[in-house]
Amino acid sequence: MKLAVTTMCWGKLRNEKELGQALHTAREIGYQGIGLEFRLLPQEILRSPEKLPQMLTQEGLENAGGYFALRDEQLELAKRSDTRVLWIVSREKDCENAIYKIEQYVRKSSEVGISIILHNHLRTCFEKEDEIIKTLRRIPQLGLCLDTAHAKAAGINMVRFIKEYADRIKLVHLKDLRQVLPKSKIRFGRDFVNVGEGVIDFTEIISTLRDVKYDGYLMLEIDKTEKNKADQEVRRGYEYIQTIIRKI
Repeated sequence: MKLAVTTMCWGKLRNEKELGQALHTAREIGYQGIGLEFRLLPQEILRSPEKLPQMLTQEGLENAGGYFALRDEQLELAKRSDTRVLWIVSREKDCENAIYKIEQYVRKSSEVGISIILHNHLRTCFEKEDEIIKTLRRIPQLGLCLDTAHAKAAGINMVRFIKEYADRIKLVHLKDLRQVLPKSKIRFGRDFVNVGEGVIDFTEIISTLRDVKYDGYLMLEIDKTEKNKADQEVRRGYEYIQTIIRKI
C-alpha cells in the first residue's frame, strides 16, 4: 500500500505557485502520490493541464487519480493531464438512470485508456452497500473508491465489505467520522474529520486491506481544513496512518 493525499486538503488553490507549494509539502512529508481535485485547481492549470505531469515529476510524486464530474469533456482534460484514474460521484436522483450514465461513461473512458472508479457517497444512489454492489455487478469494468467516512456514516461493515469485494477496490479514501449520527443529520464539513479524530477503527480497516493484499493507494482526504492549518493537518494524518502501518 502507498500513501497519497488529495489537494482538497488545501482547499481552493488560487495559482500555480500555491499548487506547487502543496505538492512540495506532500512529498516533503512523505506521501508518494497526489489526488487531484480538479474543481479546486487553479484556472491556469485547468487551461494548461499539460503542466501537471511535469510538476508532479519535479516533486517525485505519482498521479494517484483525480475527481471529475460525469461529463464527456472532462475526459479530454484527464488525458491532457495524464490522469489515468478518475473517481466519480453521481448526483443523479433516478438510480437506474444514474447507473446507465455511469455505464456509458465507463465505456467512453475505457476507449481512451482511463479507468473509472465509483466513490460511495451519502445522499446519492450509491451510499448503501446493496446499491454499490448492484452497480459493480452491472458494470464489470467499474472499480470502487471506498471512502471510509461515507461508508461508516451509511452503516457499511467495512471489514466484511473489503473481504468480499477486495478485487473491485481500486482506491481508499481515508477520513474519519466525528460521531455516529442519523444519516440525515450528517454535515460533511462538520462531521467528516481527519483520521484519528473520530470513531472509525483504522487499524482494523488497514489490517484487513493488508490481509486481502490490497496494493493501491491509501489516500488522506479532509473535507474541511483551515487554510493556515492545512500543512499541519496533512502531516498529522500521515503520521497517524504510518503509526498504524508500522504497528500491523
